[in-house]
Amino acid sequence: MRRQVLTLWQTAIIRSERPRIEDEVQSGLQYHEATLIDVIPPLNAEIADRLGLDTRPVVRPGSWIGGDRDGNPYVTGDVVRFATEQAAALLHRHYTEQLDKLEQELSLSQRLVEVPAALRELADCEPAPENDGGRSAAREDVPFRRAVRVVRSRLAGRAKALSSSSWGSSGVPPRFGPAVSRQTASGQAACRPTPRRRRCWQIST
Repeated sequence: MRRQVLTLWQTAIIRSERPRIEDEVQSGLQYHEATLIDVIPPLNAEIADRLGLDTRPVVRPGSWIGGDRDGNPYVTGDVVRFATEQAAALLHRHYTEQLDKLEQELSLSQRLVEVPAALRELADCEPAPENDGGRSAAREDVPFRRAVRVVRSRLAGRAKALSSSSWGSSGVPPRFGPAVSRQTASGQAACRPTPRRRRCWQIST
C-alpha cells in the first residue's frame, strides 16, 4: 500500500507536452482492449438469451476520438481514417489471438466425433502445406483445427490489406495536430479564416 501511494504521489498529473490526436486515439483504444472487447460479447449473448432476440448485437462500442468534428481544425479526413484503421487493427490482433487459442483447444479427432458437413467443407478449404504433397493423416484427422486455420488465414488477409494503407505498413503513426485546439494569449475563441467562412473553435482556459 505504501509503495502504491508513493508511486501515485510521484507520478506527474500534467503532461510535459500537449498530447496529439494520435496519442488520444491510442489512449482511448486501451480501454477497448482492457475491458470492452471481453465484456461486450457475453453481455450481448446474455441480453439475447433473456429477451429472446436474434444474434444482432444490442450493445456496440464506439468512440468519438479521432472522429469528432466539434471545431478542432486538426481533425481531418486523414485523422478519421487513422482512428478507424487503428481500431480495426486492434480487433484483428484480438481475434487472431483468440483463434490461436481456439486452435490449441480444438484437438477433436474426426474418428471420435461427428463433424458437421459445413465445418468439414470449411476445413477442406485449407491449402496443403508447402513441400507436403498433400495433408498428412494426422493433419487430416483434426478438421476443427483446420477450419480454425482457414478462418485465421482469411482474417490475416484482411489485416494485410489494412496494413497496406497509406501509413499502415510503416508501423509508425503519423503526426497530426494537438488533441485540443491552440490556445491564444487572451484565452478567447481562436478563429481561422477559410475561403467560404470563418471557422471558430472554443478554447478551454
